[in-house]
Amino acid sequence: MKHFNLIVSLVLSVVALSVSCSNEQEFDAMVIEENEKVLEVEPIEEIAEETTEEEKPYHYLFTEAAKAEIKRRIEQEYVTGPGFTNDFVTIKENVSTFLQAPDGYRPVFGEFHYMPPNRQYMHHSAVYAWAMEEVNLANHIIKEILSTVSENAFNTSFWNSKPNFDFEYSLWVQSSEMEKTKNSYYLIKDIQDKYNTEELEVIENWFSDYANLIINYTTKFDNYLGEDWVYTGPSRLSSEGLFQKTATSTPFPLENKNGEIIEGYEISKGQNLFNNRIVESIAYLHSWAIVNKNLEAEKLCREYFKNAIRFGVWPDGTFWELMRNENVYNISALGVWYSMSTLSALVRMAHTDALKGNFPEDRLYDFSTTEGIIKGSTNFTEEPYPGGSTTDGVTPKSLKTFIIGQSKYYRSSDYGGWNDLRYYKGGALNMEGVNERDYSINQAIANLYYKDSELSDWYLYDTSKGYPTKDSFKDGHHQGDSGNLGTSVAGGLWLEMESYFFY
Repeated sequence: MKHFNLIVSLVLSVVALSVSCSNEQEFDAMVIEENEKVLEVEPIEEIAEETTEEEKPYHYLFTEAAKAEIKRRIEQEYVTGPGFTNDFVTIKENVSTFLQAPDGYRPVFGEFHYMPPNRQYMHHSAVYAWAMEEVNLANHIIKEILSTVSENAFNTSFWNSKPNFDFEYSLWVQSSEMEKTKNSYYLIKDIQDKYNTEELEVIENWFSDYANLIINYTTKFDNYLGEDWVYTGPSRLSSEGLFQKTATSTPFPLENKNGEIIEGYEISKGQNLFNNRIVESIAYLHSWAIVNKNLEAEKLCREYFKNAIRFGVWPDGTFWELMRNENVYNISALGVWYSMSTLSALVRMAHTDALKGNFPEDRLYDFSTTEGIIKGSTNFTEEPYPGGSTTDGVTPKSLKTFIIGQSKYYRSSDYGGWNDLRYYKGGALNMEGVNERDYSINQAIANLYYKDSELSDWYLYDTSKGYPTKDSFKDGHHQGDSGNLGTSVAGGLWLEMESYFFY
């Protein structure tokens, strides 16, 4: 495949893993080049600049109409409804906390990483400074980002060792923090008035340094999807074989009420390329590529997205990451949770793709395919493919069908759902009880584009459509409606905002 305008070294190393990560070890160790070789690469094809004076740095995230509505919501302390959190009261409180100690929750990137959850205070402050045009607050945020940059260089021996974004050092968490920091920066870049172009370039170069680390990592995708897969499509899906059963994974994630395997949904090792950890870093790279008009990197991320739909999504909307139903937490629906994490990153990619509009005739939101891989076939594998068929050759599948598939774990068969039909180890995959997660943010962001009542019924938890009553929750360290790893920052920025995007 074509590569980027930098010199990359394809020296991969096999990482010793614990037994619980044996699948990831096989995934990373496959097709390793023993001899170092340096590639001379071609110049990047750039997107033609067609900017206007009205274009703002944050327009890949929000419209001007959305900004005006968010300002109103801050002033009026908007709450979506019962069961939803009061995000704008929280934002105001967190601005005050941030200003008391702007450096109090600074992250550490790298081998000895530290991602304090209360770094969200700075990201909430950036939203407030942007919407309310608070110059002094914006200056404080830029100062803190510059300090973060000065303490976290990406050219150290650790980063030069090419760490594995598949599973090492919680790099997916580090990527999500980088995405939030980048977004916060571009929200306030034109509001601050203290820092000059050279100082801002230090920050932007730092974002690019991290992006280049991910670009170097993605060269290995040729091993799994085939050489030149970005431009000619995938020619393989590797590694081969079924996903290994471990304490954290199962190749047979679906059972009926009697404990019998529901056939046709077997999970393969090759599908592990589309896990929540990898996609989080790809989402950062995609967003960076859009901001920097790097068409080569953007194309790679778009094709990765499309292959996640081809190989990871079944025609009925089932997603491969159900393999996480086998787990050490005794949560039967953990695979649904992990699928929502991956969905979060794919939705963010589709949102920035559509809002920036570099491919108006091929938006990721509109991508639909009947392509996939068929059980027993050898067109993408050397041995007959052992996983379930992700295509029936007829039914189109897309990001939207993935979203609707996830909604069915909240509804019974009386309402077109699955939560009384799909089980694992005797537990219904119903997302209810002590581990309930009433997710809203993924489908709310997607509905800015789709404007479909089926999605709004879910994110508002319309009980007349079979959904449970909405309940606020924590997902890890963050409020659930702030998105996976808090990357969407606050639910109130996106919920019931269909009138302010793609109008």
